[in-house]
Amino acid sequence: MNGDRVRGCLRGIAPHRRCADACTSCRPGGPNGGCVERANRSARIEFWSLYDGPLTVASVAPALARYEFFFNYERPHTSLAYRTPNEYLVVLEAA
Repeated sequence: MNGDRVRGCLRGIAPHRRCADACTSCRPGGPNGGCVERANRSARIEFWSLYDGPLTVASVAPALARYEFFFNYERPHTSLAYRTPNEYLVVLEAA
């Protein structure tokens, strides 16, 4: 996967929320749909299967925000050479 596609995927799933609305390539069916679907799968397995709180926006939003922070800034990813998505994005943007 080339850097532009990864950069677009990362913007679509989190650290750069300001880009998410404008990034049409990150939406399902777009050229980066596989990245979006993989992030969705991770959320289903790592967040939703373990979340046992109330299913209200007020309850889910902060818990999901904590998971997104963990996913993007703390959790190493094997596909990114055991770096976090944020660490990988920093390297891409510096190149």
